[in-house]
Amino acid sequence: MLTTEDKVIICGIDISTYNCNKSNRFDKNEFQNSVIDKHIKTLPMLKEYEHYLWGYGHILLEEKENEDINNKYIHGIELLENAKFLITNNSLRIRVLSRGKRNESVFFNERRYIDALLAEINKELKELGFNKIDLEFFEALTELKNKINKEWVDRKILCIRNNFPNESELVHSMHLQKAYMKNFARTYSVTDDGFIEKKINELKTSIDELGENCSSHIILHKSIMILSLLLRVDEYIQTYSEKRKSIDDISLSNSACNFIYDFLLFFSIYDNYISNKNTTKPHNRIRNLYRNFPKKGINEYKQFERLKFILDIAVMKNSRTGLFYT
Repeated sequence: MLTTEDKVIICGIDISTYNCNKSNRFDKNEFQNSVIDKHIKTLPMLKEYEHYLWGYGHILLEEKENEDINNKYIHGIELLENAKFLITNNSLRIRVLSRGKRNESVFFNERRYIDALLAEINKELKELGFNKIDLEFFEALTELKNKINKEWVDRKILCIRNNFPNESELVHSMHLQKAYMKNFARTYSVTDDGFIEKKINELKTSIDELGENCSSHIILHKSIMILSLLLRVDEYIQTYSEKRKSIDDISLSNSACNFIYDFLLFFSIYDNYISNKNTTKPHNRIRNLYRNFPKKGINEYKQFERLKFILDIAVMKNSRTGLFYT
């Protein structure tokens, strides 16, 4: 017998990472009224999944926000690469388009223009918070041993002990050193020796830690795919037969597409500006997105196909027991 949690998991929704402390960003009553209750007559299973959908929406938003951070890192790298070119070549390159000719690069080596551009790059890096580099491990260790910034250290270690009461002193020390390295990061200019390369490597590492699949388009398509499974799984379980041996044999209804649209709009996964500019009916927009997975998301699409395969097996095994959970 498949329980509610079983069905949610085999459809690809895992809310174990859901942070309930962030749930105050949205009104749960509004979610229930404008998203769940609005579609409950045509999709009665929503009541069963309401708790999981609430958590899943927050997880999707966090993934989308990581994409915004990812773009910020990429922009920082572009600024640093531009500064590197100006410093290395001691010139400014401008691409000129001439009628009937190929694009040509014109170089200016006026020092005042180069210095002005470097000053603007430094200013923007500071605004982005990318004008600093964390202390090296042994730098932080030495300063801690010499009791530099002692007042800050005393407050921080007290906070760490309160937050991690069951951890050992060794773990507390590791938390302290990591916090110290970041809090007392050194401030640099793009003209300082070694800064550009170090910062580019740091930002690239941050991008890798976010994950290569952090794309708002991919997140949107992936969420539509997963929600489409959840909204069809009950019908699939109840009508499983030799003629219906795959979740793909269950069509995605207009009602399901309309719900997915409202759900994604509520959690800001589907851009409201794009929504207002688009005259296509919501259920058709969702269906078009469902049918046209972006090429960049090939790995996610393969994962989705594997997910459907696992779901088919789970439903097949469930059908053999003769017990259906409704």
